[in-house]
Formats: sequence, structure tokens, C-alpha cells
Amino acid sequence: GGTLTGTVTVSANAASSVGMASVQFQVDGTNLGTAVTGVGPSYSASWDTTTATNAPHTISAIARDSVGNTATSSISVTLANPPVISGASAGSITFGSATITWTTDQASDSQLTYGTTTAYGSTSALSSMLVTSHSVDLVGLAASTTYHYQVFSRNVQGNLASSGDLTFTTATLPVGPQPLLQIHGDATEVGGVTNGS
Repeated sequence: GGTLTGTVTVSANAASSVGMASVQFQVDGTNLGTAVTGVGPSYSASWDTTTATNAPHTISAIARDSVGNTATSSISVTLANPPVISGASAGSITFGSATITWTTDQASDSQLTYGTTTAYGSTSALSSMLVTSHSVDLVGLAASTTYHYQVFSRNVQGNLASSGDLTFTTATLPVGPQPLLQIHGDATEVGGVTNGS
């Protein structure tokens, strides 16, 4: 009935009047590694729960004694691992914007914090769409500035994962003449009088 995350130890005690041979642990009927041998009475195996889905699972221990008799005991557990974030990076960087992308191994939402220090200070809008490929556009950034950012994704069970601190630097402003917008307004295009002009 417990909820598990990460790598856990599965254990069982088994004894026989004729002597024990091994205990085979299983998850949902599939062997968890090879049988653990020895005279007992304690047997254990390691289970990396991140290799299974976040759902209820049945763990079984099948004990075998030295003359081939077997006995089985089972329990039910639920996995609640957070998503795994990978490949977080900044792209399409200009002097005022950037796009942050990353992936998760589970469908999850998307959000990030960012700023010019590791205190961040700004947070993107939460995208509640559950996806495995994430993209957040940042705009209104300062030119020639290094930004720190950290990405977050939460799966359908509400388990939150975050990246470490990452950085990118915005581009410098273009050198030389800047674009100029000119408006020519004569009497055929403009009407009305303001401050006498």
C-alpha cells in the first residue's frame, strides 16, 4: 500500500526445514534481476522504480527450498516518481528574446524562472498542457546580458522536477543605423487641430 520513488530495496524472509535455495523477486510477474541465493532467512534486491510507470504495481517474492518446494508472497505498491528533465537549453537568442526548450520522460506542464542572478526574480506563465517536449519564449530581455534560468515540470500526479541553474547571454544591439519609421502627413491624410498645429 505504500508509495515509492527512486531506487528502493525489496526484501523478504523465507525459511524451510529442508534448507532454502533462493528467492526470486518479481514486479508484475516479471523477474526483478536474478534469483537471490543463500540459506536465508533474509533476502533482498534493489529496484529502480524510475524504470516503471507511475501506477500501482505488485511485488512478489517466490521462495524455493533445496528440494524444489515453492511459496509466494505479494504486496501492492504505487509509484510516484517525478518526471526526468533533460536537454534544457536556450535557443533563438536575440538581443531581447530567447526560447528555452527541454524534454521530460513523462507528460508534464512547463514553467521556468529567470533573471540576471541565481535569485532569478521573474517567472514565466505556467503552461498547464501536459507534454514531453517543452518550449517557453522569453521576451523583453536586456541586450548583452547573461541570464540565469531554471526549468520546472510537474506530472499529472503533481510530482515536481526541476533542472539545475543554467545560463545564456543575449546578443548585442546591432551597430550602425537603426530602422527609422517616417510618416508623411499632409492635408489629405491628416485632419483636426491640436495646440494650433
